[in-house]
Amino acid sequence: MTEETEWDIIVIGGGLAGLTSGAYLAMAGKSVLLLEQQDFMGGCCGSYSTGGHHVPAATHMVHDPGLINGILVELGAEEVTFTPPDPVFEVTGPCPGKTLIITQDQEIFERSAKGLVTDAARENVSQGLHRLIELSRQIYYETKSLPLESPELMSFFKRLFLGISMQRKLPMSMQYGRMPVQQFLSSIFPGVEMQCLRSAIRSAVPLRGARALDLLQLLGNVVEGNVFYPDKGVESLIYSLNACFRSHGGVIRTGAKVTSVNVAGGQVTGVTLADESTIRGDNVLSTIDMKELFFALLPDKGAPGLFREKLAKIPLSDSYFTVNFSTTRSPGTTSERRKGVLVVNPAVEEDALFTSDEADLVSLFIHFPKPELDRMQDGRSLVQIMAPVRFMHEDNWHSGPQCEKTGEYIEFKNQYADTLIKRADVVVPGLSSQIMDIAVATPVSYRSCTGNDEGAAYGWRRPRMWRQKVPYTHGLYLAGHWTYPGPGVLKTMMSGKNASRIILSGT
Repeated sequence: MTEETEWDIIVIGGGLAGLTSGAYLAMAGKSVLLLEQQDFMGGCCGSYSTGGHHVPAATHMVHDPGLINGILVELGAEEVTFTPPDPVFEVTGPCPGKTLIITQDQEIFERSAKGLVTDAARENVSQGLHRLIELSRQIYYETKSLPLESPELMSFFKRLFLGISMQRKLPMSMQYGRMPVQQFLSSIFPGVEMQCLRSAIRSAVPLRGARALDLLQLLGNVVEGNVFYPDKGVESLIYSLNACFRSHGGVIRTGAKVTSVNVAGGQVTGVTLADESTIRGDNVLSTIDMKELFFALLPDKGAPGLFREKLAKIPLSDSYFTVNFSTTRSPGTTSERRKGVLVVNPAVEEDALFTSDEADLVSLFIHFPKPELDRMQDGRSLVQIMAPVRFMHEDNWHSGPQCEKTGEYIEFKNQYADTLIKRADVVVPGLSSQIMDIAVATPVSYRSCTGNDEGAAYGWRRPRMWRQKVPYTHGLYLAGHWTYPGPGVLKTMMSGKNASRIILSGT
């Protein structure tokens, strides 16, 4: 079966990057076809229906909402309203009965930090915390100097000047980007009496092998008041971009899985779908997993062998185990009923955080994805429990050879979810008795939903500087958290905008 229509650009993937790039290209008058393998748009930023309710696939805190809305305004899309969580994190454990409050209010931050150490060490806490906050601010403004524009859109001399100037402007980022976070925290808060505080602060960055830079960037956004939730969930961005893309004449096909990107003489000619139909187009923009693109969809000669070897060795980010449910209680996290993120750490040594995938040893992040104080129309509140985990656990979570969801898989998933919910009861007493419309996702679910290898939530473990215009295959372009400027809502949208500009400029 052959599709006769030829498109200017075929976009693979209906997440933030695909919809943003597609909207810019369609607005420029190009004929754009977007292909999404799932029946819903958005990937990890989308939502699915269960029990008559829309459930977010994942919860996202965002930074720089003004820049996000700036992109929407440029596209003629509906703006999104954002609310800052306050406090951002309330961390319990690994020391029982002690809580760290990570907030923009430095007095509250410091007072809670002192509660995690002995009386004799409290003065050192003040000194260390002031140093930590000052470093976070410096890193915040250093990284703000990084351009979101792709280097591929710059002239040779501008790229050269940027490279030289970044060496001068980012000395701290480069230093702390190499330092393990445990080493950094031990230098700020030394001694056995500080280990509870170190563990609580470290757990705010749920990354295996985290660097000091990861923590400092997060805290910089906290102390500068640059952490927000989209009021109607991150899926509201998908709805807005989806409507905008269609209004500019873009066409979307869901349930359309691409099985190959067709190339002849080094030039893209279109794609083939799972139903064996072909769609013609001289330009393909891929926002999907780069390993799937280069190892499964492209012919063997689509990229040099050395490139493919390098690609195969790059470690991926962790995935998540997620429990979504609605509840009839209002789950405010403080006496003022303000909604932030609750972090529940296991009672383990600080070096053991984020080293296990067992249900009783993972750190939990309890989100309230829709932070507006008014509830859902039927009086329910939405709660999401997330645990950072690896794909390679318990023989891929007891799924079948092709990640099919066997009976053993379902039983193991439900047992794992039950353990996480019981642990959440510690900080939200009685929560388990008021759960309705529960939906559970494992790394296998995220693998199926997004197509990301190993269900990777953020692409690579460390951001990569991949070129968005593939030099080996004419007409092939990349976008998404796999490319510059990296993961995160704003950066992923910017990658889509950059890709559209590269295509339109013929760079």
